[in-house]
Amino acid sequence: MLLEIVMPFVLIIGTTSNFINFYIFTRPVLNGLTTFRFLAYLSMVDFFYLIVGLPHILSNVYFDYDFRDHSNLICSLHSFFTYYLSHLSSNILAGIGVFRCVTLTSLRPMKPNPYLKPNRSTTNLDNKFSRRFSASPSIDVIESKGPRKSFLKRFIADYGSADKVVLAMMLVIFMFDFHFLIWMRLSKMDYALIHQNSSNVSQTFVKCYPSPRTQMVYTEFYTKAYHWIDLFLYSYIPFSIMIICTILIIYRLFQISKNLNLQSPRKIEKKDAANFSKTELKSEKDTDDLNTGDNKTRYKLIKKSSKIKDIAKKRTKKNNQIYKLLLTLNICFFVLVTPLVLSNTLGLLDYLRDTRILIFEIVYILAYLNHSMNFLFYLLSCEIYRNIIFEYFKRIF
Repeated sequence: MLLEIVMPFVLIIGTTSNFINFYIFTRPVLNGLTTFRFLAYLSMVDFFYLIVGLPHILSNVYFDYDFRDHSNLICSLHSFFTYYLSHLSSNILAGIGVFRCVTLTSLRPMKPNPYLKPNRSTTNLDNKFSRRFSASPSIDVIESKGPRKSFLKRFIADYGSADKVVLAMMLVIFMFDFHFLIWMRLSKMDYALIHQNSSNVSQTFVKCYPSPRTQMVYTEFYTKAYHWIDLFLYSYIPFSIMIICTILIIYRLFQISKNLNLQSPRKIEKKDAANFSKTELKSEKDTDDLNTGDNKTRYKLIKKSSKIKDIAKKRTKKNNQIYKLLLTLNICFFVLVTPLVLSNTLGLLDYLRDTRILIFEIVYILAYLNHSMNFLFYLLSCEIYRNIIFEYFKRIF
């Protein structure tokens, strides 16, 4: 009864919100941000998962009809895409956590570094700005030639790396799920094999399920080995990755917030100017030397470091929003998927379906909400997403 009421809304809201998410995350304003590229893929996968999975449930609920039992082609294709898309969605979300975790660890606090000394060559000004945050309250980003990035960090920084990672996930998961396309077929089943408590022991029917008589090996694989493969791909592996990345991200954010004391650029500039006026500008000769030599170099560095500090503050704010969004998605994934995972792990799904139908329906509703409620999580936890979506609706209305 609960499925009949809730699932149509989940289908409509979920498909609409995932379509909007995909549109927002592929806008030019977010172009070049690997995290949002991953989220665009996640929205697309969730959209197709709802399109594939929910009509099957609704046809069973409203019409007591399983369209997978119509033909072998529909049976194999629907079984494949149901498992394949659910596995891909979970692992994409785990992949986002890995990428953000590696990105966060690349922002290493630097030791306090004073202004450039007079004997330092001015050619250092031509070097690239190192993407490091300083623990010093006076200068947070200095100009220096940073070390050569490792292959992993260069790969993470590449915008197209999201495409490569998702493609690799698709190929690996396909290797575990392709058996549906080959061996999953319609078979004649005894009613007692599916419903052990039933008295209709002699009744047979056609069902999309491996036949214990003609496919003994595949039936053993599907009911025993693949049961655990499914759990590992859908929950255990993503769970483990998300927990590790969440702990590392929280620890690293705490460390950065502790070491990173960003002050206002105007205050720094006034403070540094005052220092110059007291210590350097003691005579007219010093005043004339301000525009020449080392004093000029140091003054330019102060102004440039203030500008870089402003950029660093914006980058820190943007990164914190992304990490907050990721932590929200991970927590919601744990909450919504855990009931289904525990029921599958303990072998209680069949028992709940036969005796505790309300609990069984709630478990499945929570699992599908995991693929349809991301729109709400994005609005609540990500200011970047809110600004874009509000601007989009303002132009429409």
